[in-house]
Amino acid sequence: MTTRRRIRSIVIASVLVGVGLSAAAAPALAQSRAQRPVDPRRDAAERLLRPMTVSFTDARAQDVMKFLADFTGARFDVAWIDDRNADGLDPEALVSLSVTDMPALAVLQRVLKQAYEGFDGATWQFAPDGEVQVGPKSRLNQYAVLKIYDIMDLLFRVTDFNEVPDLGLGEITQGQGGGSQSDFQVEDRNRLTEDETAQRIIDILIANIEPEQWLDAGGDGASITFFNGSLLVRAPDYIHRQIVGYSFWPTDRRGRSVRVGEGDRSTFEEHEAPAVADQKKQPKQN
Repeated sequence: MTTRRRIRSIVIASVLVGVGLSAAAAPALAQSRAQRPVDPRRDAAERLLRPMTVSFTDARAQDVMKFLADFTGARFDVAWIDDRNADGLDPEALVSLSVTDMPALAVLQRVLKQAYEGFDGATWQFAPDGEVQVGPKSRLNQYAVLKIYDIMDLLFRVTDFNEVPDLGLGEITQGQGGGSQSDFQVEDRNRLTEDETAQRIIDILIANIEPEQWLDAGGDGASITFFNGSLLVRAPDYIHRQIVGYSFWPTDRRGRSVRVGEGDRSTFEEHEAPAVADQKKQPKQN
């Protein structure tokens, strides 16, 4: 044990003894804290953010994907075209690009644009174990999961009082007493109900996040329902991340989410400004 670890264990032991715990438990607690598991998705994200300088000229998409996996050390699950799936990435598609000091994630997105020509595009997402799933959105939709988003703070509306009551201050200052001559007048016309406000939020999400993928828009990738102050969203990870972002996404020294640099909202921009967070920042209107 190094001197620093020994001192740390001694300090923890002293604190635990002071609260009635056995000093023998201190080293075990210190070790458990040092061995806290890291979210595998965060580890994968850090690997995908590694900068790379590379040039491809008419390289096979399958070879390029293997190169990216080897370079980053991340585990890739690529949805290729095969005997069972007519919709997928073409392993023989030719990729040509040249980049300098660019995050591997940005390179991956550029490769996807060249390796797939489907109308809804291809993207990436994380599996719970940190695996990077890559392929057409139609293939990634099979990994849809249900998440619940509390939007009560978006539904709350401050009541407007349009007429301030007369408190009789003039009479009070003249020593004549007095009181209020009118009640508060509350303006409640044209106010949206909670359900109507929730529906507006739903409409905004569907219109701005993968519009073609929602059941309400004729897609098969995601569904959304309002219930008891929350949105119940069943969708694949690439849609969820655009709603609220990734809590595990790496940050810089100032605590800001690391940006990749491309303006494709379906991949990178959501880490800085997820849709639900955007709505919470908007001024409330009646």
